[in-house]
Amino acid sequence: MQLEKEREQLKMEVSKGVVKIKNTDMAVAEHLTNIVNLNRIIGEADAEKMQLKKDLETTKSERDVLGIQVKLFLLFTL
Repeated sequence: MQLEKEREQLKMEVSKGVVKIKNTDMAVAEHLTNIVNLNRIIGEADAEKMQLKKDLETTKSERDVLGIQVKLFLLFTL
């Protein structure tokens, strides 16, 4: 009787352990999916940041050229 009771307790403990392992595996898989999604988002943000920097540099260059053109215009028309 005592052995059967102990055996049942051990079975229940093993079952609980298996459930915990499965839950942990599911949590790990979910976290890995989140990591992949966050890495994708970071990659997209980095690409957008690079494009914005390029656009900013282009805009600054255009501003500088227009400034020179205005100075030349004022210099030769006055």
